[in-house]
Amino acid sequence: MKTVISQFQKNIERIRNLHQIFRVINSGTTRAIDVSDVLRAELVLAVSAFDHYIHEIVRIGILETFQGLRTETPSFNKFSVSMNCLREALSNPSTLSWLDDEIIDRNSWKSFQQAEKVSEAIRLISDLKIWIELGRKLGKNPEDLKSQLNLIVDRRNKIAHEADMDPSYPGVRWAIDESMVEEAVNFIEEIVATIDEILSIQ
Repeated sequence: MKTVISQFQKNIERIRNLHQIFRVINSGTTRAIDVSDVLRAELVLAVSAFDHYIHEIVRIGILETFQGLRTETPSFNKFSVSMNCLREALSNPSTLSWLDDEIIDRNSWKSFQQAEKVSEAIRLISDLKIWIELGRKLGKNPEDLKSQLNLIVDRRNKIAHEADMDPSYPGVRWAIDESMVEEAVNFIEEIVATIDEILSIQ
């Protein structure tokens, strides 16, 4: 799991470096040049880093559970594998590459961004109700945490899938500013650090 959180932190560092580029360009140019798309890129990358983190802890968590290093959960026991995977497992019983490949294949098309999808993913490797645990650790209402994440993801989706255009004002993009993006990145960083702490001490 250490490599997963380390990669997440590197991904966040990339976003903070991009933010420095935004500040330099923004302070050195007139308002005639709109650099707000750099902020939009930061938001998309932050959600991507979060999604990647969840995919990776689930992948490694399933492998650890299969090896008897983590407690099995009902969701883990329902995780289905293909006949090809079963054939590979029988042919190569000394490795887990067949299971690793299957997890990647099964989850590659899934998005672990919205709060409920995160819960669903983590149930594969832990029985903890992750948003309640996060609320306890952070001293916040779990529903508020879920709502905040979902709002960030919804905005990410507007940027990634709708060019961030406001349908009420054709030709105008939704407003975005530094504080909004910084708050979103900090929130995601805090959530991931706390998930990592919760799963590491189980």
